[in-house]
Amino acid sequence: MTILNNKQAIEYLNYSPSTMRRRRESGAIEFYEEGGRYRYLLTDLELYVERKKLAANVVLPSTCGRRGGVRSIRNQQAMLDLV
Repeated sequence: MTILNNKQAIEYLNYSPSTMRRRRESGAIEFYEEGGRYRYLLTDLELYVERKKLAANVVLPSTCGRRGGVRSIRNQQAMLDLV
């Protein structure tokens, strides 16, 4: 069982510290607190990455009314975070 600290997890996911915080707060990424510091299991991060890959292959419905259209990047990311 490999345990990563916050910095290592950020590097592994190639996220900014604020993105990592948002993913933690939303519950998208599992974590543990140890002595006031965040810890992550590598297996949990690997599963998170796999879920993101699977979700990226899902076609999301349009939200642009009758004509269809493309979801904004921000909305797409928010939907993927729910998966």
